[in-house]
Amino acid sequence: MGVVCSVVYSACSQKAKRLSVIETDVCVLGAGSGGLSYAAGAAQMGARVLILESGKMGGDCLNSGCVPSKALLAASKAAVSGRKAASFGVEYNTPKVDYSAVLDHVRDTISKIEPNDSAARFEKFGCTVINAHGRFISSREVECESKKIRAKRFIIATGSSPSIPDIPGLKEAPYYTTSTIWRQKTLPKQLIIIGGGPVGLEMALAYQRLGTETTVIETDRILRREDADLVNIARSSLEQEGIKLLEGANITKIKSSAGLISAAYVHNGQAQRVSGTHLLVATGRSPNINELNLGVAGVATGSDGIKVNSRGATTNRRIFAVGDVASKERFTHVAGHQASIAIQNTILPPIPFRKAQNRTDAYPRVTFLDPDVAQVGLNEETAIAQGVRYRVETADFDSGDRFVAERKTQGLIKVLVDAQDRVIGAGIVGHAAGELIHHWSLAVHRRDKVTSLVGYIAPYPTMGEINKKLAGKFVAPKIFNSFVRRLVRFWLRFL
Repeated sequence: MGVVCSVVYSACSQKAKRLSVIETDVCVLGAGSGGLSYAAGAAQMGARVLILESGKMGGDCLNSGCVPSKALLAASKAAVSGRKAASFGVEYNTPKVDYSAVLDHVRDTISKIEPNDSAARFEKFGCTVINAHGRFISSREVECESKKIRAKRFIIATGSSPSIPDIPGLKEAPYYTTSTIWRQKTLPKQLIIIGGGPVGLEMALAYQRLGTETTVIETDRILRREDADLVNIARSSLEQEGIKLLEGANITKIKSSAGLISAAYVHNGQAQRVSGTHLLVATGRSPNINELNLGVAGVATGSDGIKVNSRGATTNRRIFAVGDVASKERFTHVAGHQASIAIQNTILPPIPFRKAQNRTDAYPRVTFLDPDVAQVGLNEETAIAQGVRYRVETADFDSGDRFVAERKTQGLIKVLVDAQDRVIGAGIVGHAAGELIHHWSLAVHRRDKVTSLVGYIAPYPTMGEINKKLAGKFVAPKIFNSFVRRLVRFWLRFL
């Protein structure tokens, strides 16, 4: 197939044009991580791909989510890097934070990654990129301003937006979301964060370390999805940082006056109030589906967004959906994985290619705190809820020599195996937990037995050694027992 030329349409000029038709193999709605992952793969395999994106290329992850937040966390880590240096025999002066320079670092990080998601890069792949919003006008057509796009397959990857809770007074108060907080040009003096999930806590840690007095209000417990033993360690660390955590607190009223924002809440049956200079709402995200006109396309939706089957197909067999718009697991890597599944099921022939299915049991996730919290597969709570029989073993980080040398011994690993010794879940809280979870994520994905992690050679002294040590705990009872001892003693008689 020939290379499709890039077309960039101007809203003003299109109004004067008559409705025209563009024919393509695949039309991708949304240029976030899911849409771009699909477009890159499909175009390089020979499909004609057209991308519709009304906002910035790269979507939320690049422009207001994963990338800027991790850049901010990196800056905040640098601000406190010398705090524990005295324990190593090194002393630092008190750091001075220039928040304007911190934001420059955030913007610089985005600019360095941005070319990977740029229209120019995808045009080189052969994609057509149109900077406009698309909406379905039939089961096989999308209208894009004055253009009608007719495709053999459609990929909906329009992502999600911050979800705003219905709290009295919130709409009248000045507040930020995780998408708009980057407009704040000066460091907040006092920041109230509504939501104790991963994003809320990451932002709390970053701002607290940069010098902001931070309070987190959560109706449940923080990190409600994660294992309680892991959360206990994370909670203790956050409180040591100086973050005020209000768990089990229900906000009754938000009020703004004289440059201050106050949140009235009920905690342990008592009415209380907290005030701050700024407010950040981090209470989850909602799928972007309202302006797609999905009904006319025969695409069913539910509380979590677009309904899809295990292959990523919607109720219209020509339309697939990937990423936040069709998943409870709203992560960049999940969107990318779902895109790869969709590629196999939309443009490749069924023979000799096997139709791929999405497995939700192997999705890993990481909350980037200090220490990090990582999880893949089942934890004890979800295993019990599903009636899964399991065995569990744990390992503290102080059992790893490298952690001891680095003074990073605050950590715990919990691993679950089923009755056949297959790894069904792992949770880690500790330094580099997001890196250490890779072993277990692969094991869950491949349905490996825990013994597969015992035989390989782990370099010493590394942090990853602790994974092998924990795997060995499952095996130890089978080889270090009275029967084996008697067998060895008997055999040694003949040597």
